[in-house]
Amino acid sequence: MAYTATQLITGAYYAAGIVSREFETVSGSQISDGLLWLNDILAEKRVDDGMIPYETTYKFNSVTGVEKYFIPNLVQIDTLVFYFDQVRYAMQYTKRNQYFGGPRVENINSLPFNWYWERQKGGGNLYIYFKPDKNYPFEVHGTFDIPPITQLQQDLSASVTVANLGVPILYGGTFNATLSPGQLVVNGVDLQGTYAGIAPLVHYINTGIIPGVSASIVINDFVLSSTTEPPVPIYVQTNGYPPNGTRFIGNVAAATTVNLDASYLNGPNNDGIGATLYANSFGALIVDGYTVNIGDRILVQSQTIPQYNGSYVLTQLGTVSSIWELTRTTNYDQPIEINVGDLFTAINGSFYGGRTFIQNSIVNYIGYGRDAIEFTDFFSSISFSNFSTLENPLYEVFNALGFDQFYLTYLRYALADRICSEYNYDTPQNVIRQLSKYESWINKKSRIIDLQMQKTSTLQKQYGYNWAFINLGKGWTRPS
Repeated sequence: MAYTATQLITGAYYAAGIVSREFETVSGSQISDGLLWLNDILAEKRVDDGMIPYETTYKFNSVTGVEKYFIPNLVQIDTLVFYFDQVRYAMQYTKRNQYFGGPRVENINSLPFNWYWERQKGGGNLYIYFKPDKNYPFEVHGTFDIPPITQLQQDLSASVTVANLGVPILYGGTFNATLSPGQLVVNGVDLQGTYAGIAPLVHYINTGIIPGVSASIVINDFVLSSTTEPPVPIYVQTNGYPPNGTRFIGNVAAATTVNLDASYLNGPNNDGIGATLYANSFGALIVDGYTVNIGDRILVQSQTIPQYNGSYVLTQLGTVSSIWELTRTTNYDQPIEINVGDLFTAINGSFYGGRTFIQNSIVNYIGYGRDAIEFTDFFSSISFSNFSTLENPLYEVFNALGFDQFYLTYLRYALADRICSEYNYDTPQNVIRQLSKYESWINKKSRIIDLQMQKTSTLQKQYGYNWAFINLGKGWTRPS
């Protein structure tokens, strides 16, 4: 049976006595405040590991020769193992001063043996030594942050399972018709697999597994960019553009909105290579409200003569006594490099900032009276989250959340206490008693799944030992 955030917040107001059941309803502003305070409570649980009620498993693959791995939302590691040829290998925890201060050989890749972990914002860094000589599957058993609740109708008793990243198909070099839905390939590196979320995939890419390509998350969107000049092309699987989809060429500082008052030269050999647009008058180049600097890439897409459009870089700055000059970028100055479906995203601009443009013309020749190079607005803004995975949208937040009834009841009492504090009211005594009882149970018994309990015999006045296996229900789980 679903138990929503709204139900929990409403129950907390009733328990606090701020709102009378059957006589009043909880207002919209009270619900919004309750959600904010509820997330404050969940954030506070990170201060005391014992108040995070459930432990779970997180899996990832190591990268050959890479020592450091960021694990999102990790609070504390209980056990760490890796697998090789169906054999599970344990590793030895090492203190910080021993791990970083002890002598060791840095140029050996082998079976990992020691590990050290330190908390960071949003998770923590795991260090392993020896640096792995293969991409070993790792398994972390530990305590993870409770993610914030974002939706009032979110079922707090339900868990979100891991998504298998599939489409979009991303790849570099040339279009590869052999790729099938479900493959995730960038510059020849196959990334298909199961990830706990976008963040681990981003981190995996940024370890250098794909030379020249970096990844980031921008407002829950998965974005790939190039760290080379000229940029590494990144292909995106879409429909309607030959031969297999679109190609994301890269970001530009701005895109033109009007015809630039400039003259055109088609390069030393009249073939477009080294072609330039140079101003007909002195002054700085301003594109869509953005003042262009030396080295900025500009998408020229508004010229009256469309053959002059294209990707340019500012090679000479315009001043009160000199003219500006744009030169075609080296990765987009030959017909073989200019294809239907090429994408450029403008970073700056009062009108086109954030928009992506697609090249629509077949270009066999560049320059005077030859083939037009024409761009249109692809979407008002495009991101990789516009495409879907096999099971879930790529932009979906893969934070699992699922509390058993025990912890939900505790949260209701904890929120009732917080509400009274915010309203400057005394917390009802029954709420204080219940909250104290639940917090005691959680601190003592939910931090460890298997807990050894010590009992005292009332007859023999001696201590005896007994095992109690304590698990507070299905509980909170994270994708593995």
